[in-house]
Amino acid sequence: MAIKSISDISAENFIVDKKAFSKSYFLKKNPALLSTQIIKKLKSNSQGKNIRICVHAKKNCNLHQMIICQYKKFSHPAKKHKERDKAYLVLEGKLQVSFFLKERNRIIKKVCILTKQNKVPLFIPSNTIHHDIPLTNSAIYIEMLGGSFKSKRSDRIEYNKIH
Repeated sequence: MAIKSISDISAENFIVDKKAFSKSYFLKKNPALLSTQIIKKLKSNSQGKNIRICVHAKKNCNLHQMIICQYKKFSHPAKKHKERDKAYLVLEGKLQVSFFLKERNRIIKKVCILTKQNKVPLFIPSNTIHHDIPLTNSAIYIEMLGGSFKSKRSDRIEYNKIH
């Protein structure tokens, strides 16, 4: 059996998650091979707002893999995941990821700029306060997150005053 190549965001290939904070699509069938055309379609379907394609089959999968188009004007607070590791791999644009590390009773900010030239994911261990924001108008990246989704986000803590 050949793996299906998907190049269009359509009802034939995706289910829309209407409960998600940002517009989200789940693949109907896995495994699937997403073509590079998906990136262009993702951006054109975004209507200038954050949007994602979830490559994992269900919210309770142990590894969440998403292709995300995030806009600079739709930023979110710094956060940490108590029990989930995370990784970013930029496909288009520039993404700044800031880390806030506690050293000698003070918070130290470390910044990493990601572009598609990096070619290697940035790994963020669980329990690390971090903030991601596009430096370009938008950034398209793959986000990989360990552990299943919890709707109440009991493992995600937001930090509104840190940037």
